[in-house]
Amino acid sequence: MKLVNSKEQITRSISEVYQINNIYLFLYKEGQSLNGNVDVRGYNIYRKEDVVIEKTNVYPKDNANCYFLYNDEVLKKIKTKPFYDTLEDKDNNKISVQEIVNLKDKDFKPSNILYFQTASHLIFQINKEEPLTGVYTFSIEETSDKYYNLNGIEKILKKSKKVISYSREEIPYYNCDYDGQEGIAITLIVTQKDIDKIWNKVKDYKYPSVKLKEEILCRYRHDIIDPLGLNKYKHTDEEVEKLELSYENDDDDY
Repeated sequence: MKLVNSKEQITRSISEVYQINNIYLFLYKEGQSLNGNVDVRGYNIYRKEDVVIEKTNVYPKDNANCYFLYNDEVLKKIKTKPFYDTLEDKDNNKISVQEIVNLKDKDFKPSNILYFQTASHLIFQINKEEPLTGVYTFSIEETSDKYYNLNGIEKILKKSKKVISYSREEIPYYNCDYDGQEGIAITLIVTQKDIDKIWNKVKDYKYPSVKLKEEILCRYRHDIIDPLGLNKYKHTDEEVEKLELSYENDDDDY
């Protein structure tokens, strides 16, 4: 075996950090040092409180949320499409690496720097503690006649400007408490003011995103925000218990 040619290439990587007010932009560059070209490969954005600042180093804290910059269109989509429909489009709306490199300080709009939290289906702006309002969907099991007077709820849904669509349906046999049980599938959007109130009430729970949806539906009688006005058609805990007992008794008859 004869060696014909040998060429050594050394990959060069550079990480640069820029501060813009309370925002830290991390640029990642990589390329071949032989020709001197180093291309920008990616970027992350963090809040000031999510980075560690040392004398000669700045780096994100463990588990810090990473934000990205989006164009104005994505903020419109958030208010018209459910979370995952927006998420699937987000790469088309995310500001590209090259655009990031060319941006000036004045172009960093805090309202356009977003974090998509996939586990909770929530979207946060970098400068705001409360999540952005968006399109929420509720299944027929979440709004079943076990918990609500469906005729009363339909009256509210029909008139509410917050409701995008709704459909009263029979719950499938594998999820129902009894044959013929019904629920209402709802797609809606609530005001940012309501979301802010609800979030400040539930943010300290272990799973605040779950509590947020429960509050929108006024799932419990003690809910005081009630953005849709469903509380008057919500069954009391005692009524729910009686219904559950009746389901059990019906099962015993078989």
